[in-house]
Amino acid sequence: MITGGAVIIDKGVTIGGLLASGGDVTLDGNVNGEVKGAFGDLFLNGNIEKDIDCRGGRITVNGTIGGRAILSARYIVIGNTASFSNDVRYWNKKEFLDMKYALKNGKAVYDPSLRMRTGEWYYLGAATILGLLWYLGMALLMIFIIQYLFSATMKKAADTVFNSVLKSGGYGFLFCIAVPVAAVIACITIIGIPVGVLLIFFYIVLILLATVITSAVAANWFNNRFDKKWNFWQISFTAFGIFIFLKFLSATPFVGWLLLGLMVCIAFGGILINVNWKGRQKQVAVN
Repeated sequence: MITGGAVIIDKGVTIGGLLASGGDVTLDGNVNGEVKGAFGDLFLNGNIEKDIDCRGGRITVNGTIGGRAILSARYIVIGNTASFSNDVRYWNKKEFLDMKYALKNGKAVYDPSLRMRTGEWYYLGAATILGLLWYLGMALLMIFIIQYLFSATMKKAADTVFNSVLKSGGYGFLFCIAVPVAAVIACITIIGIPVGVLLIFFYIVLILLATVITSAVAANWFNNRFDKKWNFWQISFTAFGIFIFLKFLSATPFVGWLLLGLMVCIAFGGILINVNWKGRQKQVAVN
């Protein structure tokens, strides 16, 4: 089951079945089971052993389909190497489908009930676009929450990173290694299992929010470094822009991951250094 802007099942690859939603799907390999999905463009060049039920903007078939076929798209193209071993139900804009010599058994039937009722935006991969907007919206919301609740901590962490980046990186690196090790050690003993589970939970939450937290620290660093005197909204939206940049950076194999991991360690270290582990001592005023 895959959702993506581009899904490719390469030549020589054999899978059991495919349920996909994406902008473009290219199937050059073999599918032992069924294929179902909604796409922008579907390019079928491989082999499908069982049924296929696909909806999209354009479907191009140059492969073989062993089971029943349901094809619904504005444009359907049947290539010279296409082969259908069973019935074909279809809908397309022209209401006619040139099967050439592709239909080996069964018959091809135009079915108006398969008509696509949604707008053109669906063919561009609506599920992918909505998923992306939801992801970015949640990231922006988390940036708002972190900056609102921990603005002072983010500011101090940014100052610490600016003044001692190596120290911050060292603290962050030790934190990323020490916490899972401590959790595993705690889980070894029955008494320490609750502590270990709690550590693992908070560690996973922090890792999931690592890019968001790093973006907030980086935005505060820019604000402090260049004396911008930004307000809450300016810092938050700057952090959001940095978040998007870091996501693009992480898409670069190895180098991107390395740089992102380094920035996360530095940001976490800057925050840890500013945590008052001993607690604040109460001051008693004497009249």
